[in-house]
Amino acid sequence: MKSQALVRLTVAGLMMGGFILAASAVASAAEVYTATLVEQRGLREPKKAELTISIEQYSTEEDSVRLQAVFDEQGSDGLMQAIREMSRGSATVVGGQTSAIHHVRVREAQGGSSIIIVTE
Repeated sequence: MKSQALVRLTVAGLMMGGFILAASAVASAAEVYTATLVEQRGLREPKKAELTISIEQYSTEEDSVRLQAVFDEQGSDGLMQAIREMSRGSATVVGGQTSAIHHVRVREAQGGSSIIIVTE
C-alpha cells in the first residue's frame, strides 16, 4: 500500500470553465485525487465544487514525443485529435459531469511533484 503524499494538480481543459484549482490534493493508493475548485469571478461568496480525479495510467515520454511530432506535422487540429484518442482516467465534478482524461504527466520539482492533466 502506498503512503499518502501531497501533490499539486494542474488541470488543463474546457471542463474547468471559470474555476481555478484552489487546494492541494492528497493521493490515495488507488491513484484517486480530490480537490476543491473555486470560481474565479469576483463574487463576494465564491462558489465551490469538489473535483475527483482518477488516474488509470500515466502518459509516457514516448506519448509526449509523439504528440509533439503530430503538432509539428499537423498543427493544433491534429494534436487535438491525437490527444482525444488517448484515455488515461477520468475527472468528475461531484454532482456534475465526468470528463475523460487524455494525457497525464508528472513533473518533479524541488518542493515535490506536480501532476499535469489534459481533459475535455
